[in-house]
Amino acid sequence: MANIIRQGFQEKLIELAVEELIPTKNISIYAMKCRKYGQVISSIREVGLIEAPVVASLKKGKGYLLLDGHLRIMALKELGVECVSCLISTDDETYTYNKYINRLSAIQEHRMIMKAIHSGVWKKNSPGP
Repeated sequence: MANIIRQGFQEKLIELAVEELIPTKNISIYAMKCRKYGQVISSIREVGLIEAPVVASLKKGKGYLLLDGHLRIMALKELGVECVSCLISTDDETYTYNKYINRLSAIQEHRMIMKAIHSGVWKKNSPGP
């Protein structure tokens, strides 16, 4: 019997309502005053959302649990964005994200690079657009 390799994420992104995402952790109101949050909201304003939030479907179709992207979702809410394209985790177990390591799937990395290029980002030493 051949070994079957299951992907950890669905290949296609799914459009979800920002308000319907259920966070897995609480972000304090003070996070909005931090430098990191300022960078996130500035990036979204300039080039749009590049890295899709990661969600897991709850059992019996009762919504989606936000696994990664809490600051991005907070920024989208502040900017009045109602829907967001999300990467769906297919893992049945709760996925614990290591806050010191950013692991992007190949699909997510490719999408992020292409969106940045189409948004006008250029290499550091190039003359620019």
